[in-house]
Amino acid sequence: MDVDALRLIIRGKLADGRLPLNSIARVWGGPGNGESCNACDGIVTNDEFVIEGISLAGGPRPLQLHVRCFWLWESERRQQLAPQELTTPPVIASAPGQRASPSVIGGQMNGLGETRSRDEG
Repeated sequence: MDVDALRLIIRGKLADGRLPLNSIARVWGGPGNGESCNACDGIVTNDEFVIEGISLAGGPRPLQLHVRCFWLWESERRQQLAPQELTTPPVIASAPGQRASPSVIGGQMNGLGETRSRDEG
């Protein structure tokens, strides 16, 4: 299957919920053993690798994808989430017991609703 056709299939499955939009915290992989790929519905044969992971949204079974399908799914889901991620404030990590201070990186919001570009100091 060509990449453009596969992208369309993945977009459709993301839109109707058959593939998750959220990320997978941990993945693992190995030789296929006849699994059905959740993206292309093809079989992952023993001469191919399968990538598996459990969606953060939960679900009864792990997601199983060909390596190529995994990367296309990752690319497509990130593109669909991009507008949402731009409006969601970043989480600022700090050491235990210390308050995180807002910062500006390359024109991103500083946590105070202000933005600036890299050229501003």
